[in-house]
Amino acid sequence: MNRESIYVRDMGSMQKLIDCRLCRKVAFAVFLAILIIELIILIPSYQKHSRDWQSNQASHIEATVKSILLPLSQESRTDIRVVSQYLNMLISENLIEGWALYDIHDGSKLADQGSYPSRTAGSQKNTLVEGLDGRQFLDSLWLHNEFRIGADLQVRMDASELSGSLDAYVIRILWLVLIITLFVTLITMVVLYRYILSPILSLRQKMKSAGEDIIEPENYLVSINGNDELGDVAQEFNDMLQRTGKHLKIIHQNERNLYKSANYDVLTGLPNRLLGFDRLEQAIKLCSRQCNLGALVLVDVDGFKKINDTYGHAVGDNFLKQIAERFSAALRNTDSVVRSVGSEGDDNTISRIGGDEFMVILPNIDTERSAALVAERLCRACKQPIEIENKEIFIDISLGISIFPRDGLDPKTIMVCADTALYAEKEAGGSGFRFFDTAMNENIAKRLEVETELRYALSREEFELHYQPLISIADQSIIGVEALLRWANSKLGRVSPERFISIAESTGLIVDIGDWVLRTACQTGKTLAKAGFPLNIAVNVSSRQFRDQEFLQKVQDALSQTGIAPNQLEIEITESLLVDEYVDSLEIVEQLRELGIKLSIDDFGTGYSALSYLRRVPVDTLKIDRSFINGVDSCSKDASLARTIVAMAHNFGLKVVAEGVETENQLLFLKQCDCDYGQGYYFGRPMELSLLLETLHIPKVI
Repeated sequence: MNRESIYVRDMGSMQKLIDCRLCRKVAFAVFLAILIIELIILIPSYQKHSRDWQSNQASHIEATVKSILLPLSQESRTDIRVVSQYLNMLISENLIEGWALYDIHDGSKLADQGSYPSRTAGSQKNTLVEGLDGRQFLDSLWLHNEFRIGADLQVRMDASELSGSLDAYVIRILWLVLIITLFVTLITMVVLYRYILSPILSLRQKMKSAGEDIIEPENYLVSINGNDELGDVAQEFNDMLQRTGKHLKIIHQNERNLYKSANYDVLTGLPNRLLGFDRLEQAIKLCSRQCNLGALVLVDVDGFKKINDTYGHAVGDNFLKQIAERFSAALRNTDSVVRSVGSEGDDNTISRIGGDEFMVILPNIDTERSAALVAERLCRACKQPIEIENKEIFIDISLGISIFPRDGLDPKTIMVCADTALYAEKEAGGSGFRFFDTAMNENIAKRLEVETELRYALSREEFELHYQPLISIADQSIIGVEALLRWANSKLGRVSPERFISIAESTGLIVDIGDWVLRTACQTGKTLAKAGFPLNIAVNVSSRQFRDQEFLQKVQDALSQTGIAPNQLEIEITESLLVDEYVDSLEIVEQLRELGIKLSIDDFGTGYSALSYLRRVPVDTLKIDRSFINGVDSCSKDASLARTIVAMAHNFGLKVVAEGVETENQLLFLKQCDCDYGQGYYFGRPMELSLLLETLHIPKVI
């Protein structure tokens, strides 16, 4: 280290010392204390200096007098006149101002000369007096034996020099006091800096840095060692930092977790609806300022519900993760302003806004064709099957695209437009993309109108049940009926089930509606039994209704309130509820069987299931979907498949119902296959209860 760096360091330390308010206070206190102490010491020293000066002056005169008188003979020294002559010589030489001789016995004045005071009894040897003209004099008294003369001698000397001597003495002492005080103060400040200020400044800097770095405050521990109070403070500070650091890490981690859970999807790690809408709003504002076009692409996985129901939720979750990865990989860097977790500065991702719904934000496109290219890329990403647990799952996606600011200037409007386009694409069969246009609003408006009216249908008693006969193939006798829901609205007229059932399921209204159907069907069963026709009555139950926690209790309540025999009620469920040993569904099936209720699998063959579940699930009947019956009299493959299903069901000990029987040829085919029951327009259309009662009096339909 060179001299210049040492100088700079020392000057920096001195500047810190000067800037230290605490050091300035301590230094001032030390300076003042030392100054007071030395001034207290100075007063006696001042007095001693005065006395020493007086003693020196008196000693000088005494020596002079002795040098004059002692050489005289004894006789001359006792002669007052001789002594007076010699003393006058001292006055003439300006050594003294005056003198006086006093009798040694009674103190009376024997002789005098010049200026002097009268002697008083008990007068001290040296006395400082002030003359009439303001001058100072020193009166010194010697007894007769001092000079061996026959009288006491008092001499007055000029003391005007004493004041100047005292002033010079005081000045010297004050300088000395000042130097000593400054030196002690400087030493004190150096010690303060070394052992107090420097550790305090270090502690303050560490505290400031630790306060700014809230993530790792324990990185700013101070290294102040010592067995004094400052060392104790440093140790407590270090302990506090370590404790605070641990707490802050936990708090920061919790904040990150909260932010992540609030803004990102837990399953896929993609931004969720909240963050996606925020980024959509930013993109719309950006495009408005720059006069550019942007696009919102909504993506929906076709048939995801069947995948989830068929293979279970674990497979469904894994499926969504892989789909999200494919979508993210298919997007360019500028395709989205929505960011994924841990991808700072990376815009090529997609947000998940629902169960199987995703959205991509395109903040800067030239034309609609740019958005179409992105949609095509997303579709191509899903062409290859997804393999999960040794299963290959083939999927398609549907996309709806809205353009901003053309279709709207706020996120809600843009979202509604894209959703409208998506819904239109799915209505048209899906597996593609569609841009929003104003004509689509009419369809959405109609759907919303149906949904609105549907919410009041139960309270307005607008629902009714029609009953379609279930026929024995062997003798064409009616062995049961299926309760089918119908809706007649005062505003919309008669609404087909295909139009309102899906809306009821998507809104959750199907649960309350299904409860009403169950109670009404049980009441019909009781009415039929009283009329002498204890027929089986089949009720369709949706997956949402079946998985309702109170479903079993509602079935028991319907049986007890109507008094219908449990074996007279048959509940139809879809096969997707039973595959993969869905635990809750299997438990409900078992409990329904224990009550004596029959169960059938509706629309068999349309799901993704393996047939192995049939040997595990205690159902009574399989209902072959109408799509397999339509072609049995014209398509050999359909006929072969239908025969296989009937044979397989019989092997499992199950009865078989063929749905959608509409021709005599189909009936003949079902007889040849030994199918148990048939249902369709050939036997009878769904009818009201009154017409059903009339029909029941006919032993055979044909």
